Amino acid sequence: MWNRKLRYAAAIVVVFGLFLIDGWGFIAKWNLGDVEDRPIVWQQLTPGGGIVRAIVAQDAECPIIRVNGKDYPMRRRPPAARRAFPPRLCEFPVTPGQDVRIDDRQFTRAGRLPKKIVVLGDTGCRVTYYERQDCNDAAEWPFAKIAKEAAKHDPDLVIHLGDYHYREAACPDSIGGCKGSPWGDNWETWKADFFDPAAPLLATAPWILVRGNHEDCERAGAGWLHFFAPWVQDQERPDPNCRTLTPTQLIELRTGTKNEVALRILQLDTADAESKYIDEETYQDWTTQLDEKLEKVDSEVVSFVLLHQPLRSVPFRKGTTPICEKGRVPVNKGESLIKTCDAILGLGKKLNRLTVFSGDTHAFQSIPSSSGTPNQLIVGNGGTKLDPETKFDVKEDARNRTYFDFGFMVLERSEEDGWKGQVYSAGGDLQLVCEDLSECKKPES
Repeated sequence: MWNRKLRYAAAIVVVFGLFLIDGWGFIAKWNLGDVEDRPIVWQQLTPGGGIVRAIVAQDAECPIIRVNGKDYPMRRRPPAARRAFPPRLCEFPVTPGQDVRIDDRQFTRAGRLPKKIVVLGDTGCRVTYYERQDCNDAAEWPFAKIAKEAAKHDPDLVIHLGDYHYREAACPDSIGGCKGSPWGDNWETWKADFFDPAAPLLATAPWILVRGNHEDCERAGAGWLHFFAPWVQDQERPDPNCRTLTPTQLIELRTGTKNEVALRILQLDTADAESKYIDEETYQDWTTQLDEKLEKVDSEVVSFVLLHQPLRSVPFRKGTTPICEKGRVPVNKGESLIKTCDAILGLGKKLNRLTVFSGDTHAFQSIPSSSGTPNQLIVGNGGTKLDPETKFDVKEDARNRTYFDFGFMVLERSEEDGWKGQVYSAGGDLQLVCEDLSECKKPES
């Protein structure tokens, strides 16, 4: 984690830049790319069903969406920082079971219980003041390759565990690996870091898009809220440029025959959870509504909790600790955050089918249930520069359930055996198998 003062300086530069562009009318020459010819279209799962979104050229009309055989115009979602995101973003809410189409593309019916889920996280190319990744080399930044390989699994749902945007500073011309890279919270950077490389996977299935700490309000929060906020914007009351600690989303997916809830997914926004600048009242409101969602989780239904920072992890040799350990909790709201962690970890004592999915750590780790705590899976190896194995205190019993290279995870459900997992390399080779989403191990040769 780099120095907070430098982060604030960068945030001031970006905000001032947006003010110059938006407030004084200087026109930025953004590369609109493919949206000039064909919209970028995706579907997000939400508690009410889903949202279909489309990015089109700045002066283009929003697409027509066909729902159950009837045509409707999609509605524009204007960004708070207009000049930073010039392409037009359009959206339309859908409810479970609706037949939804745009042109020749038919979308998966929202609310359907998936049989196969792709999970990945921490995918952006890191370019900061202190570290630079070779964004122009597919071996050094393989997110596009990972997206292509993951799409071959034909998933019914894709879960991204956060940290899409890593290009926070300009790359010097003298460094060829990232020369010419866009940077900052704007369309060109989001296009380069996410929309271009994710394209093959974005087209295959609905997504759940968790907010990471790189999408907090000091970094790329405006972009995440514009593109991925899990609600349709109120046309009378547009969203502010950024919001901290957005409400927890409880998504319930049902079987097609009995229409019973068979999978509950809790999507938490912990992007600003470690910020000492959030007041206690705001945080208390967030924890209160989280507790209300947690009360609906029961032992009869498989439940996934999604949050960017891990609750448990293989320990580091020094430095960063899991978010629930006191060394990482800001003093002014330590008790509140610890209570949140305890509430989630405590679910494992009454549930035997709860799994926590996180990113943030740039590796794959499987931490099985212990003393009633839930299983923890960390899938943070989606393309961002990896955390080296030497950074961790990996005991022998944990070595077979960690993977320190780029890749992704696939979850598969069967009526007989429930959910199982497989961990793949960036090139699509099987690395680990996870029975019951608990302890992972090397596959038998």
